[in-house]
Amino acid sequence: MAERALETGEADELAEVLCGEIREQVERRQGHALELRAHAEESIPQARAYVTAMLGLQVWAHGVHRQVMAEPHAHHEGHAHG
Repeated sequence: MAERALETGEADELAEVLCGEIREQVERRQGHALELRAHAEESIPQARAYVTAMLGLQVWAHGVHRQVMAEPHAHHEGHAHG
């Protein structure tokens, strides 16, 4: 789709697909965490499961945000370019 966006000069389709995929992931991850939160006070293992899901959503969202805001072709530590 990125190639098609470059060929046609139209970014709408690419943006819609990417935004849709992100929305699906946010809803799935948040929904899972909220389901676990409802039972987090019942036991330590359930509390841990909720914390893991909650932190997982936060870390994932931070990573997506960093990728979205990254400069194109920015040099990343540990990656060799040749």
